[in-house]
Amino acid sequence: MDDELSVKLDNLLSREFLATCSRFTSCTEFFAACDPGLITIDDVNAFPQDQLDAFVRDNTTYRNWNVMFGDAGAFYVKKQIGL
Repeated sequence: MDDELSVKLDNLLSREFLATCSRFTSCTEFFAACDPGLITIDDVNAFPQDQLDAFVRDNTTYRNWNVMFGDAGAFYVKKQIGL
């Protein structure tokens, strides 16, 4: 049994999640505001962590990308199981 779950980034950073912590209405809008070159998860992973953290800190209620990403995952799971 494979214990990994694959979730599209735009499903993880959904409109509903982003509304709880930012002014952005989509994952695409969020990353385009950070850097227009951020299109794929590979782009996000290759982007300098300190720059992404600064963008998250300045444009969301989160202090850094890792905390935001973790909370987005928890939000997604709760939504999927109906909590």
